[in-house]
Amino acid sequence: MSFEFKQFHTDQASALLRAMGNPQRLRILLLLAERERSVIELESLVGLSQSAVSQHLARLRQANLVRFRRDGQMTFYALDGAEVQSILVTLHLLYGGDRAPNTPAVKLDEPATSGRAEADQ
Repeated sequence: MSFEFKQFHTDQASALLRAMGNPQRLRILLLLAERERSVIELESLVGLSQSAVSQHLARLRQANLVRFRRDGQMTFYALDGAEVQSILVTLHLLYGGDRAPNTPAVKLDEPATSGRAEADQ
C-alpha cells in the first residue's frame, strides 16, 4: 500500500489520534458508539468524577469527535460523524473480541493465508 503524503493531512490525523489516545477517552467513545449518553451516565460507567469526565468530553469536542445537546439541566453526548465511527470499527476489528490484551486480530505485517496447509508451511 502506498500513501500520497502530500495529500495526507498528517497534522489533522495526529491531532485526532492524540485525542483518542487516552484510555479513558477511548472508553467514553466506545460507550457513545452504542448510543447517546448523559454525562451522569458516563461518570458511572467509566468510574470517573464529573469533573474528569467533563474534561475528557471537552477534549473530544475540541477534536470534533463528539457533539452534545442540552435537555434542561442534563447534557447528552453522542459521536459526531462517520470518521470517528470508522476508526472505532477498525479498532474493534483489530482488538475486539475474546483475544488477550495487546493481541491484534490481524497481523498487519504478514500476508493473509487461505488455508491451514499454508499456515503450517
